[in-house]
Amino acid sequence: MVINFLAPYKGLSGGLRVIAAYGNALMRRGHRVTITYPRHEVHWKTKLRRKVRRQFYDEKDHLDRFAGQLVEVPELSVEHIPECECLIATGWTTAVVANELPTDFASKFYLIQGYETWDGDTEAVDATFRYPLKKIVISRWLKEVVEARCDDTDIPVIHNGRDFFLSESSGEGMDRRYDVGMIYSPVPLKRSGDGIEVMRRLHQSNPDLRCVMFGSEEPQEALPEYIDFIERPDQEKIRETYLSTRVWITTSTEEGFCLPVLEAMSLGAAVVTTNNKGVLDIVSDEVDGFIVPPKDVDALTEKVDTLLNHPVLMENFITAGLLKSERFSWAQSVARLEAYLYANLSLKMSMPYETETS
Repeated sequence: MVINFLAPYKGLSGGLRVIAAYGNALMRRGHRVTITYPRHEVHWKTKLRRKVRRQFYDEKDHLDRFAGQLVEVPELSVEHIPECECLIATGWTTAVVANELPTDFASKFYLIQGYETWDGDTEAVDATFRYPLKKIVISRWLKEVVEARCDDTDIPVIHNGRDFFLSESSGEGMDRRYDVGMIYSPVPLKRSGDGIEVMRRLHQSNPDLRCVMFGSEEPQEALPEYIDFIERPDQEKIRETYLSTRVWITTSTEEGFCLPVLEAMSLGAAVVTTNNKGVLDIVSDEVDGFIVPPKDVDALTEKVDTLLNHPVLMENFITAGLLKSERFSWAQSVARLEAYLYANLSLKMSMPYETETS
């Protein structure tokens, strides 16, 4: 198949990482894959900073990890989008573009990775769910959201997979020098300030506490000396950070899937997470992690403190988390996606080999 993913932008969001992972996996299965995204003008100082960091620090965005053809266009329109057999919109703004393209342009799909009302008018986002695009969601709660707003009732849930490179070792024998870790983001719904407050409270009762955060940009507020911050880490550094952390926390109010929790579990960290909806497909409360209400800093602090002070419970969570993470495989996810694309091509094609659909 000739497959084209429409990305809303180029950067470091988790959704873009998923697109790159799918693109590479589909190429390994013999398909010709393109990722197309619109050009965004940035301030010259920002452009210069990015150029310097790319040249001297080998800094990359998630789409730079894609091994196929990465196409930047002036705008997402019929004049600029490369021809393909399968066109996959990956965000609500790209779904608008896909819907407006001629019906004979390609077979059109919509990979829904979140309820993107934080990035657009709710009615506009909801309207995209009613477009005649073949839809795919990445979690059960998104399936409920989408099906409640359209006539489709057979939308497949295809979970994200755990990263093979990150998860090839579960961290046996690693020196976990950090007690608590998290991803920092300035996006309000991520509520990173809650996580910093958890670390501050824990440090008051445990002066030897060591914490770590990584993210695409450094917090504006000064961090205390017991919190290390890693800006725009590469894949090896991300893996090392997970492997160096005992308890990983997530503080967001909403996630399409919550891939960092899966990655942390697959590398032997215990997890404490808010109920951001997407995480419910990954974590079972009090079985392989703790789930607390969003915005509840008291509960987050209490559960992290419980794990740090009860090594047997932490070990039980780690073991259960490692077993749970084995259920999430990119090989399985891409096989299901490939089968769904073949089944819904406007011009039916025979599959070159049997795919795994379980």
